[in-house]
Amino acid sequence: MITTDNHVLVDFMILGAMKCGTTTLANILANHPDVCFSERKEPDFFAEAQDWRKEMPEYEKLFTNRQAKFFAEASTSYTSFPEYNLKIWDDLYEYNPNLKFIYLMRNPVSRMTSHFMHLYLRAKTKGPIAQAIQELPTMINRGRYYTQILPYIEKFGRDKVYLLTFEEFLKDKETHLRKISEFLGLDFQRFTNYDEVHANQSVGGMKRNYKVQLMLEKPFFRAVENALPKYVWRKFTNGLYYMTRRKVEERPEITAEATQMTLQLLRTDLIEMEKLMGRHLSEWKLPYKADLSAASSKV
Repeated sequence: MITTDNHVLVDFMILGAMKCGTTTLANILANHPDVCFSERKEPDFFAEAQDWRKEMPEYEKLFTNRQAKFFAEASTSYTSFPEYNLKIWDDLYEYNPNLKFIYLMRNPVSRMTSHFMHLYLRAKTKGPIAQAIQELPTMINRGRYYTQILPYIEKFGRDKVYLLTFEEFLKDKETHLRKISEFLGLDFQRFTNYDEVHANQSVGGMKRNYKVQLMLEKPFFRAVENALPKYVWRKFTNGLYYMTRRKVEERPEITAEATQMTLQLLRTDLIEMEKLMGRHLSEWKLPYKADLSAASSKV
């Protein structure tokens, strides 16, 4: 919304671990004529800003359509505890206590495999996936869905958080998009071509060349970045990535050892998430189930 003093106030945010479908859902919602998404889908503003109150004018510049009724963004870093801002939910509540959130989840083993591919292609890890799980806490922490979303529910209220698995969304986009529209206050009838939107395809898709990323992190290019206007630097790097991108031919196999390790490490979180949602996550075919005898479901 636009406040009475002509400032942008974000109405809702898409949360979720990386590789859970946040980009796909953001692209669909961004196509609604009443919604303005941030210029960068993941600004990471509240996760990385040194003083978000003072830097708010820069954040507002990311929202270019001032005629929109709803403003939104989708930073996965907001549910990447404890990597970034350790009190992000408090800062967001101070920013807008009426914020709404859509929290996307995905089969934890599939998400882990995609996360590993993301890191491997960018030379952030070199060993097998089981080794990466042991050495990189972020791979497990980002899949602790209950741990990541519970502080938001406690701070904003259960009615402000819409819980959704990417698998159930893909199975019946229309039904869930209708529910999301009701949750946000959008007119569902104004959505168009939402079945045609796909994003971040791993296998068969084109991915950035990690060597370019490593090059751009060197001091010389950092200095160039600081000297150029942001839009010029962005145009340059996007062109460089486009020219050097490469195709991913196949998905890495996740071993039985890595699968067992993932599910064991996430067991408690997944059981608690089933209780929170009031249903078994049958689409994930987990080897354990929560006792739902006393559980109830909202949203």
